[in-house]
Amino acid sequence: MAMGQLIGKLVSLTRSLRRTWKACVISTTACCSHTLTLLKKQEPSMKKLCSKECDMTSALELFMKEYQMTGSEKADGYSVDALIGLSRKEKKIAFELLLKELPWSAKWLFILDAQKAASVAREIEKEMRNKDGEDAYILQQQLVKYTGDLVYQQHMIEDYAKYRDKVRPLVIDAIDQTPTNQAKIDFFKHVLLIEVNSNAVTRAARHLLDTINFPRSTHSDEAN
Repeated sequence: MAMGQLIGKLVSLTRSLRRTWKACVISTTACCSHTLTLLKKQEPSMKKLCSKECDMTSALELFMKEYQMTGSEKADGYSVDALIGLSRKEKKIAFELLLKELPWSAKWLFILDAQKAASVAREIEKEMRNKDGEDAYILQQQLVKYTGDLVYQQHMIEDYAKYRDKVRPLVIDAIDQTPTNQAKIDFFKHVLLIEVNSNAVTRAARHLLDTINFPRSTHSDEAN
């Protein structure tokens, strides 16, 4: 290849790379601006998030994308990698946004900052218990998990009867995620004796058998 042709190709390649780089910068800046706009709408105090628009991490971009989701997409929750990847300043912002979604967001709130989440959850749990439960079991399960305080397991058991029929199986599942003790075993037995909700009874029976390590007799049982 002649030297002139080689130089011409290098010049052309350099121009192409410059155009690609410029497009990436414009795209990234636009994305950052969009995220900042969303943040400001959610929380006016977030205007000083970054000294420059693109100081924010890609983790915040992902978090805000998931925060804006609705329906079945929202039901999948948040990416743990996104929460871990947030900067210290961004974690404070995410924490404030997740507070607005309690109790549903309790799991991710504790992942973000377990100590701060426990302090907030304790206060909110008191309020929710005074309002006939109102899904307080979601907070209670996370409080048991992260603090080890079994008083919240007891609260879950005490509050069970307050819940609507369709929520009761979920409460039973949440109680099953707490440490095994006599209170938990007695609760499952109590549900089997007095509950008329067939889904709740099925869940309680399954969890009780697992809790006491009841042997499965067939391969079909083990598969279930």
